[in-house]
Amino acid sequence: MWQSQLLKRTEIDDEAWNAFVDRSPQRYLYYYTWYLDGVCPDWQAVQVSHGGEPVLQWPLPVKKKGPLPYAWQPRLTQFGGPVFRPFNEPRHRQHHQIKSALQEAIKALPKLVSLDINLHPELSFFMPFQWAGYKVKPRFTYWLPLEAGYGDLKGEFSSSIRNHLKKAAKAGLSIRQSNDPERFLSLALRATVYDANEAGAFRAIWKAIAGHRRAFILEAYTPENEPAAAAAFIPDVRNFIFFGNALSPSLRNTGAGSLLIAEGIRMACETCQHEFFDFEGSMLPPVEQYFRAFNPEGKMYLNVQQKKWLK
Repeated sequence: MWQSQLLKRTEIDDEAWNAFVDRSPQRYLYYYTWYLDGVCPDWQAVQVSHGGEPVLQWPLPVKKKGPLPYAWQPRLTQFGGPVFRPFNEPRHRQHHQIKSALQEAIKALPKLVSLDINLHPELSFFMPFQWAGYKVKPRFTYWLPLEAGYGDLKGEFSSSIRNHLKKAAKAGLSIRQSNDPERFLSLALRATVYDANEAGAFRAIWKAIAGHRRAFILEAYTPENEPAAAAAFIPDVRNFIFFGNALSPSLRNTGAGSLLIAEGIRMACETCQHEFFDFEGSMLPPVEQYFRAFNPEGKMYLNVQQKKWLK
């Protein structure tokens, strides 16, 4: 028998929720309670069970425009949507379980003026959303497989990236590691990568991550000790996440940004604990072209939207 419920944040048991995420095939940084608390403290959730066993958990960040609630994909959170328990059944049974759980979850959603979320790349069974009148659109990101090792991966970088690294060496740039986000945010605000609200969200996330993941920041400096670039990284369970970067507007042509990404890839390879280096996007043509130059694999994920409720 299928059962579904809409839970407030105060009704969610952190230990049980995070243990479910730990076992899920969609296990990822963004689904843990401590991360969600950082990006949207008042998030809600839909939980679906079958025969008393949880099958689906769906964290639901909700905001309001005036009195009207809407569900959204928070800034600095590339994926969201439902995560499932692991399935060991034959594929036809798995699809039946996913279909039924999604249908129950959709029925349990609160009344919203709109919903706009990105699904985890490994959740591709989207038909229940389409049947319920949602718009489903493909999006694209890049993951770099790490099994080959840094030497081989570096050899596959495009000529433009290799030229950036030569520029960085010629400029005498050095790299430092830090856990303090403030220099990163100072560059990000100067370069208009983030606005003040987004910088506040980054601080909240960075604080929430402490004690759960070994997040760190790499900074590139000129010989005159001037910061040229900074990049944030979060080693997750499966993916080594390139979480964001910012370049000094006056030193954009030093190759500093590529130097820090390459160093992040090297560090990810050295840990031998991660399958992929995750570039986290982007759909913007210049950024897509730049990330593609590091020779990653394309990864498709789905965006789901609904904008017709509460007429």
